[in-house]
Amino acid sequence: MDLDSQLLYKLGLTLINGIGLVNARKLLAACGDAKSIFDAKPQKLLSIHGIGQQVVSQLKEKDKILRAAEEEIQRCEREKISCIFFADSNFPKRLRACEASPLMLFVKGNCDLENEHVLAVVGTRKPTDYGKRMTAKIIEELKAINPLIISGLAYGVDACCHKNCLSNAIKTAAVLGHGFAFLYPELHRKLSRQIISDGGMLISQFPYPTKPDRENFPMRNRIIAGLSDALLVIESDTKGGSMISARMSQKFNRDLFALPGPANSRTSRGCNLLIKENVAQLIESGADIIKAMNWQPELRESRNIQRSLFAALNPEETRLTECFVENKPTHRDSIGLQSQMTPGQIAMTLLSLEMKGLVRSLPGNFYQLLK
Repeated sequence: MDLDSQLLYKLGLTLINGIGLVNARKLLAACGDAKSIFDAKPQKLLSIHGIGQQVVSQLKEKDKILRAAEEEIQRCEREKISCIFFADSNFPKRLRACEASPLMLFVKGNCDLENEHVLAVVGTRKPTDYGKRMTAKIIEELKAINPLIISGLAYGVDACCHKNCLSNAIKTAAVLGHGFAFLYPELHRKLSRQIISDGGMLISQFPYPTKPDRENFPMRNRIIAGLSDALLVIESDTKGGSMISARMSQKFNRDLFALPGPANSRTSRGCNLLIKENVAQLIESGADIIKAMNWQPELRESRNIQRSLFAALNPEETRLTECFVENKPTHRDSIGLQSQMTPGQIAMTLLSLEMKGLVRSLPGNFYQLLK
């Protein structure tokens, strides 16, 4: 089967209600590929733990689902939108490690989502002059480590972030809360085009005709957190999209930073709360982030030397190393979901990697790849 045909079934799978990342992994493990899921007999599908009658009933509407998927592919080809399935080799590894990962990403543009340094920046839609100045200052100071900076293309801090990335020749990616048939806010259409033309990317988990409805934006915030190594909150009240992103970043075990502000400023109450709760580090500069993340440029050579050790790994060890978020603790359950190996195989392979000095065991069934 050619790639276009396989894509048809991958897209079709994403259009079925009730199939999230966990069940999709189970289906692929049992059936082999996306097409085989659609061709499987109901008895086989129902024998898979977690797959119920609701999913099987939808799969019976195979022709209807595949027609919708074909229309989606045609729109994507016309608009030069790439479709990246979670099982594809080019799906972002950081995001794939999150249980909240979508099955499909739709992307426009071309930047390296596996950049060694990926920072998400979020904040209020109505930043103060202080917030704008600090956003510009921090991003300019991060230029030395050539990061990828992710935000949400919203009014306020998001737009300020993207614009300062462009002015400093830093790659930036914008995550959308809708499909590519829309651009919200419309005022940022020119900015979105400049992001792409300067080597950045627009990213969405939503099919082409999905409207910018209110309930989509919390899902957008999860993608922002999941794609990054760390997340910075510039200014925020105690509720809103920025705080959702911060809490998701915490859940995904990402580093979290917050810019402090005056105690009587509404736009700083969320940041100050995150700092007070000891879930976010207080930062005042880009240098603070570089130091906290060990993103010093001089460390790159030693990391490259360490990577050369991976050439001697056996297939099981290689398979397991691909399940880690680089330099970040990863839970054993997440490793199991991604590797589809048995608990015994995982235990033996992790032990082997520890003995080779490539993996470190942490409390709470977390492991870190020393890469």
